Amino acid sequence: MDHYIQQLLADLNAARKSGKQLNKESFISLEESIDEIEAYFGNPRSQFIYEIIGLSQEWFPPIEKLNKPQMQKINAGFEKCLQSWNIIVDLPKSFPVERKYQLLVNSLNRKVMMMRFGYFHLEFCDPGLDDCPLGPSHCSCQHYFNDLHYYNDLEDEEEWT
Repeated sequence: MDHYIQQLLADLNAARKSGKQLNKESFISLEESIDEIEAYFGNPRSQFIYEIIGLSQEWFPPIEKLNKPQMQKINAGFEKCLQSWNIIVDLPKSFPVERKYQLLVNSLNRKVMMMRFGYFHLEFCDPGLDDCPLGPSHCSCQHYFNDLHYYNDLEDEEEWT
């Protein structure tokens, strides 16, 4: 399995280099950046992450076949790869390695907008659900909704408007 992990990390690194090269070559004018912002908010040109980086879920071993250090290496390589394509993973640092691996691999089937400038934030939190994929102890949105000071601050702002 170690040999396969090394090959997968090499593939992630190759995809990372492709992303870096594309971003290096894609200088855009102010007008083009405004067009990109309008496209993002109006009608996003989205693609599946697996189409962007060229790796599909089948390339990633099942979680049962990996140990924690292997998952940590894959998670780090995956995040670096995504970042080179201007995609930032929004997960707490304290998030469990095993769950992070599962979310990252599953994210390959998510659509994102390719950004030539700035970053697309890949979020996993869903504040509208009681069963957020991050769980109650890691859901950043839940902290805001459950924080009495947050609501008090909102009420104070309403008095001033």
